[in-house]
Amino acid sequence: MSERGDGAVAWAQLINVAGALTASRLIIAVVYPFFMSLWWLALGAYLLAVLTDVLDGYVARLTKTDSPAGAILDGWVDKVLHVNVIWSMVNAEYLPAWWMLILFSREILQLPLVAALPGPIYEGHSPIHPPVISGKIASVLLFVLITSLFLGVSAPSWYITCAIGLFGTTAAFQYLSRELVSGFRTGSVVTHRQK
Repeated sequence: MSERGDGAVAWAQLINVAGALTASRLIIAVVYPFFMSLWWLALGAYLLAVLTDVLDGYVARLTKTDSPAGAILDGWVDKVLHVNVIWSMVNAEYLPAWWMLILFSREILQLPLVAALPGPIYEGHSPIHPPVISGKIASVLLFVLITSLFLGVSAPSWYITCAIGLFGTTAAFQYLSRELVSGFRTGSVVTHRQK
């Protein structure tokens, strides 16, 4: 068994208030399709999930319980949430299914990282970098798209979707370049959640 650095991922890092907030978002994500029978319930559940996303990083920093495990789980739970929300909205005919290819261009292009990063991150050899601005913009626009569609404001949805695809694709290439080219060359690990 190899020794892990200070930044190595451990499940114990998630047993705290911030971890509970992230876990609650995962629960909402998993059961989300059942909320779609009432648009206001679906919107409320989504807004609650987004609130937990805002709070978990803040609480982690405030209570000094930020960790690599928390940062990784936070990112993955966000992806699960948004895939389930958008897929549920597609099934409820809020938007066409093929838009998912545009909306999740970032995630699709980042698939090589799923195979490349878990081992080095677990061992504490690969840094957990802060998000890039284009990725943050794509996330904010996705929130705007989902909220506006639930509220019946569909006119700008195609333009917002295209913008999400543009910023998401840009972010994916930035992540791929940073993680696959420079990520393995440094031994330092960012040990707090980057929000």
